[in-house]
Amino acid sequence: MEKLGFRVEICTAEQRSYTFPNMNTLYDSVKAVNPFLANIPDNKHSDYFEDYTAIMRKLDTVKLTGPIIMMKKR
Repeated sequence: MEKLGFRVEICTAEQRSYTFPNMNTLYDSVKAVNPFLANIPDNKHSDYFEDYTAIMRKLDTVKLTGPIIMMKKR
């Protein structure tokens, strides 16, 4: 990109956390922005979210007890 004349003015890495009152609210938020759900049959959505939850647990980025807290590095 530098060859085209672009240069980095600001580059930051921020850690953010998002708190959801329960898993349903987290799932609703994920559904709202997930571009892949439209390609997954409705009867497979629960399987998808089971896998999603398992991956979040494995990554240890989400506290799944009490209020749901999702931490994300940007």
